[in-house]
Amino acid sequence: MIFDRLENASLYLPVHPGFQEAFAFLSQHAKDELPVGRYEICGSVYAMVQKLPLLTLSQAKWEAHRNYIDIQYIKSGTEVIGFAPVDALEETIRYSSERDIAFYSGDGNYAQVSAGEFMLLFPHDAHKPLLLPRDRGDGEVEKIVVKVKI
Repeated sequence: MIFDRLENASLYLPVHPGFQEAFAFLSQHAKDELPVGRYEICGSVYAMVQKLPLLTLSQAKWEAHRNYIDIQYIKSGTEVIGFAPVDALEETIRYSSERDIAFYSGDGNYAQVSAGEFMLLFPHDAHKPLLLPRDRGDGEVEKIVVKVKI
């Protein structure tokens, strides 16, 4: 798991060949008003623009992917994202190769992610996104999740 601001994205370009296109898309569209939906970036990278309500701890679920790295960039709002090693959690819903996702239960750590920041999550990083910050009763976040194929 990597947590940083978008202006530091160039530090991570050598980590994976798809990060060049992924971070270029984020940098280009960070301030744009993109409609909610899926955007094809290149053959192995795509983005999903989302506007979603935030959830309580009990409503959110641990998830992990095997074929894609997630770059979860916050355009507006603030959310808390949980993170934990996949092997420290218990799989509760078996992996679906069609959806590239499995769900888990267990405990992890949490980081508050605000506008202009991203969390980069590898297949060994389970994550619990869309959590309400402690000081809020409700809310919404606008984010771009870029999926980079392993």
